[in-house]
Amino acid sequence: KQTTQPHITHTSHHTHHTHHTSHTSHTHTVTVQTAPRVMVVRTRSQAKLVANPNSPSSADVASEPRTAASSSPALSSDAHGTVHQAAQGLRYLFGLQAGTRLLTFALGTLLIRALTPDVLGVSRQLEFFWMSILFLARESFRRVSLRTAVVAHKHEHTASSSARTARQGDVSPRCDEQAASADLDVEVGTGPRETVLWSQFVNLAWISVPWGAMVAFISALLWLSAMNEEEHALENYSLSVWSVAFASWLSMLSEPLYIVAEHFLLYRVRVSVEGSAVLLRCVVTYLCVTILQWRLMAYVCGYFAFAFCMVFGYVLFFFRRTRNTEEPLPHVVSMYSLLPSLDGKNPCCTRTQLALFSTLCWQTIQKLILTRAQDFILKFTQTLSGQGIYSVVDNLGSLVVRFLFQPIEEVSYALFSKLSTSGEQEHIRTSLHTLQSLLKMLIYFGLIFVSFGPSYSYTLLDLLYTSQYSQTDAPLVLSFYCVNILLMAVNGVSEAFVQSSGRRRDLMFGNNMMVLITVIHVATTILTVSYFHTTGLVIANCISMSLRIALSALFIRSFFSEKLPSETLAITSVFPKPLPLLAFIASFACTLSASFYLSGVGSTLTQRLLHVVGGGICFLVTLAVIYWCERPFLSDIRQLWKQKRA
Repeated sequence: KQTTQPHITHTSHHTHHTHHTSHTSHTHTVTVQTAPRVMVVRTRSQAKLVANPNSPSSADVASEPRTAASSSPALSSDAHGTVHQAAQGLRYLFGLQAGTRLLTFALGTLLIRALTPDVLGVSRQLEFFWMSILFLARESFRRVSLRTAVVAHKHEHTASSSARTARQGDVSPRCDEQAASADLDVEVGTGPRETVLWSQFVNLAWISVPWGAMVAFISALLWLSAMNEEEHALENYSLSVWSVAFASWLSMLSEPLYIVAEHFLLYRVRVSVEGSAVLLRCVVTYLCVTILQWRLMAYVCGYFAFAFCMVFGYVLFFFRRTRNTEEPLPHVVSMYSLLPSLDGKNPCCTRTQLALFSTLCWQTIQKLILTRAQDFILKFTQTLSGQGIYSVVDNLGSLVVRFLFQPIEEVSYALFSKLSTSGEQEHIRTSLHTLQSLLKMLIYFGLIFVSFGPSYSYTLLDLLYTSQYSQTDAPLVLSFYCVNILLMAVNGVSEAFVQSSGRRRDLMFGNNMMVLITVIHVATTILTVSYFHTTGLVIANCISMSLRIALSALFIRSFFSEKLPSETLAITSVFPKPLPLLAFIASFACTLSASFYLSGVGSTLTQRLLHVVGGGICFLVTLAVIYWCERPFLSDIRQLWKQKRA
């Protein structure tokens, strides 16, 4: 029936209430509009509202005044469960990063003492080559899979929707069937996620394997074509490059199983498998260097050990999980359910997935160039020894980024992709509050490194790597890197929200702007390196990070202004309060001025201890000020961290 304003009548215990359809998440109906008709489809949230006759109407809920800086909104069971799984996954990823990064840091410190700077520079090149292949080969598939909903069979999905609607008696089965079919072609980004069959989901995951082989082969050819004379003179350099490319492809064999595990939010398996793989890689590399006295091939053996452990770990997990009848996974009845299949009736993947993959693939290439531009410039402008010195500073400075910020960014993407794209007002409010809390927390963490890092960079480098590195420009580079840590923390979560919540046209606009930012970044890097040498790399990174944060902030403000027009967006809610900010400034001034007298070349052990003790006192005072001024915010963070299922 064609109507322009359908009315649905619900019966409570004693009275009848008539409501107009609305687009808010608390309404009893959802409209799927195709000119000239409006189809009314009942959702799961409607059943919960009908079951509770005391639930407030949509008009009552919409009229309640709320602000963006208000306390955490009440969560529905779906949002509550999603936040709980994300918080649990965040704890798992923190455990993974804590164990593996500390272990790699300890073994890396021993390796730096055992290797010459030129060999260390080559090892940095091989690691950059390895990470680039994996990033280009798997990042786009992971992003697309997280934005995909799965049903076992299309006819079962339609039949179940029709049966549920027929029982509720509000809409004809024909309308519900049309809406279910339309759900398969919905634009990803603002409404429901792309809905595909399980076989299509698995097929898309397995496409990453041949894609990874192509990326590895082309990358190896391009890398070897750019060899310089110093690299030609190294023994086994070409063999090492081809071996690392092959090891990266072997690691891609585990990617389909990783995508399935990520789809079910099985963070624990990732912790155990990747943690074991990183541990094995570190141990194999260290033993090959110290016992076999290998150099480049020691790192190659470590990459092969990592790849074999990844494949074996994921296969073993799903083999045991498919035999566990007490906790079965949806759609995964056996190991054959995880293999690709072509039945001839359904396409391997949908057009929407291919379009989104092409968009994200181009964005991935831009992101690699933007985030690792310094590695390209280092390779062509610095000697192997200079690259080794920068590698020491970069590994030390990025330790906190990989340990603390990377898990938050990954879990944030998975969380926002489920909340922000659901289309429900309650979920969008939850994503807004979560985003504000995460950004404010990361800004506080970053200010700690900005305030205390520059004062203790010399002492840290001298303690870990001796005067061979501390008496170079490495302390100055590390001091600027502390500012870059703050910017990377904010940029990681803000870009995770943009990529998980943006529509295709938003992502395309972001891609075009990223091209401009990439050009600016390369130009500023070349300019700053010519004047400030290695320090110029970090300065250029800070400039590009600031531009990316500004771009993400524009999208975030536009997104919530459109989705939550009744909200008051307070951007200052993510900034520290004045008193904690003054405490950070005072700590920076005190510790930096003390470093000129108690730290540096020729300072005694007693002077350095006094410097460290003074910094510890300033740090404790700053924490006390934060606790005194930010108790409501700290309470929200504890609630997010310790979220339990109701």
